[in-house]
Amino acid sequence: MSQTSHEILDLNHPDPLIRQIAIRDLEILGNSTAIQLLEQRLSKENNVELRFELKRSLNEFEAIQSGKTSLRKRETKHAVRIALLGTDKDMQSRACHYCAVNQRIEFLPLMIKVQETHTDPVVGVSCVYLMRFSPERWFPNLLGFLDSDQVLLVISALDSIGYIGSTQSVRMLLKTSTHDNLLIRETALRNLKSLGARKVGIIMSKILGQLEEWEKIALCQYITDSVELPFAELTQLLVRDESELVKAHAQLASDSLSARGFNPDSSIEKRSAAVRVLRARNYTEAQDMILNEPDPSQQATALLSFGVLDVPWVEKRSFLICFLHSEDNRIRANVLEAMATSCPDSELDFFLNYLDDENNRISGNAITALSRSSRFLVDFLPLIRERIEKMLKHTEEREVLTGLYCIGSLQEPSLIPMLLNMMDDARRSIRDRARQLLENWSLVSSEAFNAFQDYLQKEKLSVTMVQGHGIYALELATKNRGHIMQYPDHFGMY
Repeated sequence: MSQTSHEILDLNHPDPLIRQIAIRDLEILGNSTAIQLLEQRLSKENNVELRFELKRSLNEFEAIQSGKTSLRKRETKHAVRIALLGTDKDMQSRACHYCAVNQRIEFLPLMIKVQETHTDPVVGVSCVYLMRFSPERWFPNLLGFLDSDQVLLVISALDSIGYIGSTQSVRMLLKTSTHDNLLIRETALRNLKSLGARKVGIIMSKILGQLEEWEKIALCQYITDSVELPFAELTQLLVRDESELVKAHAQLASDSLSARGFNPDSSIEKRSAAVRVLRARNYTEAQDMILNEPDPSQQATALLSFGVLDVPWVEKRSFLICFLHSEDNRIRANVLEAMATSCPDSELDFFLNYLDDENNRISGNAITALSRSSRFLVDFLPLIRERIEKMLKHTEEREVLTGLYCIGSLQEPSLIPMLLNMMDDARRSIRDRARQLLENWSLVSSEAFNAFQDYLQKEKLSVTMVQGHGIYALELATKNRGHIMQYPDHFGMY
């Protein structure tokens, strides 16, 4: 089966994590077929974070195809461009650092050319930092940095690759986890761990047959050190490998899992309620499986599977609605997502009941469902705007991010002022996300374009600032450039 065929199947999987991996793989693929699949998925996607990600990717693809660029690329960037194109190595380093600190992503192609003939690690790390804002697009370049003899550059590239979470990126992290350099090795392992055992397990199970012997051994060693339940079935596959060396390492991993009380002999089909529901002979059998599932996490995922079954809406609604009284927020959020899959337009106002739920995922899923309604602009938008305002004022960062995801998914021009307001938030992570969202939106919307232009001029990143201060501005921006060498991860920005 071809890679694209795999992604078609995974895009329709009830598990959001598996869909996310498929989306990341298609983003890296980037051809017309991949874009078409992403567009098709957007029309059906109910998960608010995945809708946001799909919108972001499709905006970028549309801009590339139409020849549009972000607003900042339309500015006259005289001083910065002169510094990058000049022969003064120190000023090139300062210009690259300036671009990174101010997120001037439009200069990245020029910076990459500078890096090819430059020995200062600041140049390479600056490139890698900017690639982090769209790592799927720059994945081939990031892979190239892994061959560098500059340890700092390799580490920075690994951290950017760790943001992706695609099949290729996880495999590359696994390969690098056996590097001779301890710092590089630990960075690769840290990024693998941050992705989560479940995501790594899903990806490795999918490509296990493509791995070379030494990669399988590295995987066994990682499982032995991690000792987490999602690796149980993967370990059993490795124990049956044709290589005796792989078998030996897999047995050590299996013993480690058993010592922690995990049962490596139980297959994914036996453990996963979601898979069993999809394979049920009829929806009555599927209902029984869900009702009898003792694990709340498995039950929550199984409910998503039930949502995609070909079941009459009346029967589906009457069964799912019972779980909305659960005390487990994962179950309630997944029920809303499952119901949105089949809910007719005439009944979408049902989701109004969950718009003000205290859980961000539940209210976010309600917003996504309501946005599909033909009455969205007239009846629902004022209520949705009010709920998003509450999210953005919340003290918890994940609540605020959900509000931003909703804005990015809806791309309703009347919500732009909210976005501009969050670009002045005290938290750097919130400011950056809001700014990235508006810049991406400006690629396809005249309203967002004008708003972003006004923002840039207020922020003094316009041509007036660059020309007025010239190279002196670059020197000011790099007065703490030594900080990047000490903290490449944070880049002195947080």
